[in-house]
Amino acid sequence: MKPTQGRNHILPYAFLYTGLFKLFILLFWHFSGTVLQAQICTGDRYLKRVFNDIQFTNGIQYGDLKKNAFGRDFRLDTDMYEPLNDTLSERAVIIMIHGGGHIDIPILTRKSPDVGALAADLARRGYVVFSPTYRLIDLRALNGPLDSIYTNQLFHSILDLNDLFCYLRDSYENGNPLKIDLNKVFMGGVSSGAIITTHSILMTDTTELRDKEKLYARQVSAFDNFEFQDFLQDKFCGINVLGALCFSTTLIDTTLIKPTTTAWYFNHSTEDPLTPYNEGFFTGTQSFGITYGPGVYAAKLKAQGTTVKTDIFDNDKHPSFMKISLDLPGFLSLVPDIRIPESFTEEGFKNLIFNREVLDSSLNSVSRFCYELMGCRESFPTSVRAQKVHLLKVYPNPVTNGVLSVELPIDFSSGRYRVSIFDVSGKRLDHVVYHAVDSKVAIEMARMSAGFYFLELTDITSGEVGSAAFQVQF
Repeated sequence: MKPTQGRNHILPYAFLYTGLFKLFILLFWHFSGTVLQAQICTGDRYLKRVFNDIQFTNGIQYGDLKKNAFGRDFRLDTDMYEPLNDTLSERAVIIMIHGGGHIDIPILTRKSPDVGALAADLARRGYVVFSPTYRLIDLRALNGPLDSIYTNQLFHSILDLNDLFCYLRDSYENGNPLKIDLNKVFMGGVSSGAIITTHSILMTDTTELRDKEKLYARQVSAFDNFEFQDFLQDKFCGINVLGALCFSTTLIDTTLIKPTTTAWYFNHSTEDPLTPYNEGFFTGTQSFGITYGPGVYAAKLKAQGTTVKTDIFDNDKHPSFMKISLDLPGFLSLVPDIRIPESFTEEGFKNLIFNREVLDSSLNSVSRFCYELMGCRESFPTSVRAQKVHLLKVYPNPVTNGVLSVELPIDFSSGRYRVSIFDVSGKRLDHVVYHAVDSKVAIEMARMSAGFYFLELTDITSGEVGSAAFQVQF
């Protein structure tokens, strides 16, 4: 009898402790302020379009005048996109590099419509976005082996972009007039810009390169009077790149694939004619030899323990969110018939050349990717404190049968509800729109692990918000 008595004696206290813990969780959810705020990136900044307008600064010189391999002088400039009237003193940075096949075609340089649209949208989410130029190939120079010309220029451009990182480092250490946060830096681009990103991050030592690439590295080192190996030893002026944002990239050598502290985002079309998704000829010409897309190596990176996110679209566009491919003659044929704005942010122009569904999906995915890498989480605690919050009745609690039922207050009447579920750290685990049946919403919990959770339910029509804490047991 003694063991049974002992168990009965303890059982009421166990229920009491569980009840007190639930009460603590519920109070923590509704009334905590400073602890939660420390984990929030200033509300939904960096995730959603929280700014209506942007400020565009044209042509900031970030490096010395440089000659390309054909003797032409290039001024290294970058455009800057930032939120208008932003008061934050240090802001996350995205370097977004244009494509264009490394060829100097003005419409495809740093003001190209694809990069301009990406940069403007990300600036509205709170990022400071730099769209730099780099040394390019003159059209008249395209009379030699294309693989040699292009790869040489790839190595030149990697050194050019390193100058931008050094410029940002110097600016930060001298009063930080750009108001940037060098602990939150992302690098990426479209087409050639993505290729620059991919190779500059994956290259770690010239001894790892194939003989042909070693030759190009030596040639570029001699031309620039700067050892390419020195760049690899002090890459990006010591700035850590949190994430690589690659729209339509390719890789010249898969032996470069190795684990990286940089996380990767790949956005690609399965039938991309210029940068094959799996393997094939870059730009469709055999002179470059076989190159490799993320369909070949993204899984390898992930298997090695590197963080990888992919958005792959079943179309033949380059990049995936275009209605036509920017590197093809079809785009240039449109130029005489349209007025092209300086920063390519006008809605009419966007609708003309972009698949808006794919573009918006890609931008939301990129911002989510960066947001989570920075350790941010959404501002649901501050948003629910700003208005009346209904305490929802949920049952069974704890959930043991895999389904949580939510009884809706009388103020909730639209029939369509957005349900978000968070763990105790505030990380959102699920976000789904549900339909009510008989003033109740049934939420599937089969995928949830045992533990304590928060639920936030919003009436899509009225904006009324309700919340509850609940437990899952199995």
